Amino acid sequence: MIRQFPGILIIAVILTALNGCTTNKSSHGRDLYQHVKTASVEILVNGHLEGSGWFGDPEGYVITAAHAVNKTNITIEIISGEKRRLPAEITAIDRGHDIALLKINGSKEPYPFLKIATGIPEPSKPVYLYGAALFHHGIMLGGIVARDGTTFTYYTDRQMLVRCYHVTAPSPPGTSGGPWIDRNGAVVGNQSGFITHHGTGAGIALVAPPDAIQRLITSRKSIPTPTLGCGLEELWTQSPGFIKRFPPGTEGVITIPIHANGPVESAGLNKESLILSVEGKPVRYKDDLYKTIHIRKPGDTINVKVLAPDTTTPRDVKITLGNLE
Repeated sequence: MIRQFPGILIIAVILTALNGCTTNKSSHGRDLYQHVKTASVEILVNGHLEGSGWFGDPEGYVITAAHAVNKTNITIEIISGEKRRLPAEITAIDRGHDIALLKINGSKEPYPFLKIATGIPEPSKPVYLYGAALFHHGIMLGGIVARDGTTFTYYTDRQMLVRCYHVTAPSPPGTSGGPWIDRNGAVVGNQSGFITHHGTGAGIALVAPPDAIQRLITSRKSIPTPTLGCGLEELWTQSPGFIKRFPPGTEGVITIPIHANGPVESAGLNKESLILSVEGKPVRYKDDLYKTIHIRKPGDTINVKVLAPDTTTPRDVKITLGNLE
């Protein structure tokens, strides 16, 4: 089973040579590094270094990871590229993309900021992550876009369903909230987490896409995030013994893990429930169901067909989506 976690990684930090990179101004990697360094920050929560971030506009708005600041009764500060320690507050959060928008308190001066790209780079294109890797300051890491388009991941410990894309790269603790940039210095994503397998990092970063970042900066309003109150696993990833408890050729997703008092549990599903379809459309992959949830709002109802193991007749179930807070 593959699980995703935003905060634990036991891999070596791999530094990537940048001399071959180009920017709008120069072909030298040092210029690209200085460009992102000037507009990047580190995030302190109650005085503790929690992650990274960057200025998204000249008015003092900062983008970081939602999970880094999604706590109660906290004091937030940022350390700018000029090593200044400045107080900040949360302006808006989009948990469905694991991004938060902060505002520097009382800021009036223009800040250096990074422009946002219009889309995700094509697969195999090089991209670069800047942040406090393993809490070492000012580290830039290199990666390769690993897939075409976006997908979804479910953070079990935070009960967060996040739309993202994959980059083949190290993304150690401390980089959460840091910008991923292309060779022109434009932001192509925001660091969220990474895939692990049996507790070991798989070298695949989970990155929030640029369209979601631009929407949060433009609206400056929190975006409600619907939730099932469970994760999902595709049937064919389960043990052979469990698969045999369903009719041959059955496809669908298992509702696991289930969180107490959530929408799925309230609808009567359990950790062995198999969802076969949603709104009349077959569900083969997790994304088939996640896409339906993502475009809905908290309080909306979805209709699914559910099959229990050791049975042959599915039942219709209505699930009222909760609000991820």
